[in-house]
Amino acid sequence: MIERKFDVSKLSGRRKIAKLLTEFIRDNNVSKVKTMLKKYNLKQRYMIISLKVNGCPLFFAASDAGNVSLVNYFLDQCDANIEQRGTYAGIKCTPLWIAALRNHFYVVVTLAKRGADINTQASSGKSAVSISCRNAKIVRFLVQQGANVDLTDSRGRTSLMCSTEHLIICRRLLSLGANVNRIDHKGQDALHFAIKRGQLKTVDLFVRHGINLTRKDNNGTTHLEFAAIHNKPDIIEFLISTNQYGREAIISAYELLGSQFAMDYHLTYNAEQVKIWWFRAIQMRHEDTSEAPITKNLPSYQRLVTTIIGEEFTSVDNLNEISHNANAMWTQGLLVQSRILGPRHPTTIKSLMRKICFHIKRCEFHESIQLLYCLLSFCKHFSDPLQNDILDVIETFTSILMHTILTNNTSTHHLSPIFHCFINYVCSHVIPYLKKQGTTISNQKVPDLERLLIEILDLLELILNYPLDELHTKEFESSLAELISHRPRGMNQISLLQLSIQMYHPLNVVEMLLKCGADVNSIDNEGNTAIHYAILYPSQYQTEILSCLLQFGCHVDIVNNNGYSALEYLQLCKLVSNPLKYCTLQCICARTIRKHNVNYRLVLSKELVYFVDKHG
Repeated sequence: MIERKFDVSKLSGRRKIAKLLTEFIRDNNVSKVKTMLKKYNLKQRYMIISLKVNGCPLFFAASDAGNVSLVNYFLDQCDANIEQRGTYAGIKCTPLWIAALRNHFYVVVTLAKRGADINTQASSGKSAVSISCRNAKIVRFLVQQGANVDLTDSRGRTSLMCSTEHLIICRRLLSLGANVNRIDHKGQDALHFAIKRGQLKTVDLFVRHGINLTRKDNNGTTHLEFAAIHNKPDIIEFLISTNQYGREAIISAYELLGSQFAMDYHLTYNAEQVKIWWFRAIQMRHEDTSEAPITKNLPSYQRLVTTIIGEEFTSVDNLNEISHNANAMWTQGLLVQSRILGPRHPTTIKSLMRKICFHIKRCEFHESIQLLYCLLSFCKHFSDPLQNDILDVIETFTSILMHTILTNNTSTHHLSPIFHCFINYVCSHVIPYLKKQGTTISNQKVPDLERLLIEILDLLELILNYPLDELHTKEFESSLAELISHRPRGMNQISLLQLSIQMYHPLNVVEMLLKCGADVNSIDNEGNTAIHYAILYPSQYQTEILSCLLQFGCHVDIVNNNGYSALEYLQLCKLVSNPLKYCTLQCICARTIRKHNVNYRLVLSKELVYFVDKHG
């Protein structure tokens, strides 16, 4: 290899040359490429073919085009870098990788025999073997050359997992030593992928090659349950025929399968299909065998669900009574899923959210509120109570709820329980979750927490527009006080009081927050207090809010990080005629210390130094 030192800027019109050569390569015009490069020396040719046009160097483009002659020419006459990466569909990959993707067998052979990395992986993590799985010839050659057939991508997926739609390729990979029991980052193996894609023959192949049929993925789902969740009756029956599953596991699979048909009622609902699988499960539970009848064991969280949305069916007669009601059958499907899969399972969460959104869009608030209670009661089982899909449901719920109440003047008796439910959610689940996380994760979740706080403030405003009796008022204020006591913060460390002013909520919201314990002098990361926010975000309620903040003892002379206090503005508005009325003795002392440049930093405590700093 030559020493590559050449000032490419000295090449006249080098970009134009590279672009022109790229066009020749696309047209497979080898003679024009060689003629144009012939007038340059080896170093210059190397620099030209190394230039990238649309993210791809010329050598990469030749491999992409499948031109073996040009690949050899660039290696022999231009000293091309055999591993120089180009860009394809936003990912970076080597010439051998792109040749494998394009099914250019002879380019793959040429590059491999000339020293290219046969285990090369793109920036997505996929290997050349994995990306060429539809071409048995390339796969066989790469493996024969020593490629790792079980190399995983960034998600832990192997070539076998990516090939389950192609039975012949799977057979080839297994014959070449692929491990059928490798799992990805979700704990899923190749059989999971074959089930999801409905490939019964591939499922049979993996079973015959010793796949572990008792394995559970990271969500605790067996292959049998996985087939039921993805609505694959033929695969379920095949897996049952392997005799690897007990009676209870088979019953659960039938119940889950019926639930999938039930919950798609507004798309493909078929009551008879639902009843077929649920009747089969009931029959198996009560059939006369040497084994004891299998009853539905309800875990603690499921008892809460049944209390809220109803009991699960227990008999054929019970099922026949509700089978004509598609909505009731959908609810039964939810009960089945939450009992078998558990509250943390993504399928359970997704199904619950789908039904909540369905009822919200139909303005069926009683049903949607019941399901919302279930969802939030499950949150103690969630790994992340601030995940976006939960927040999306909450935002949609409150938005449609408020719109319906305001436009139709409907009953508001359910507003207070929803408000308590949201606050309990934040105090019992969100705040403890954030405290357990590291600083980095907690900071990343601040925007999500702010989204939730905004929904609570909007609901607070709506509630305050309607009269509450004395009992409900005390409960309401107690719940709000609990939230404020946790001092939740949004973006830029904005407090709940500051957020209400920033979101232009009316005076009664600000007053209620202050009455329930909000700190009127709490500051954000820029040193702004609530009174700074009232000035920065003027609304039609500005004068009343400023007066309210003054009544609750705000310090008018606190200076933010930009050196501004609210005092001058308040005097200009004639809201403050005597500043001393709103200043404490400590404030006066702090300003005096700063005015006379007294050296206080080495004398006062850290807290007092901060206090003095804010009054200068």
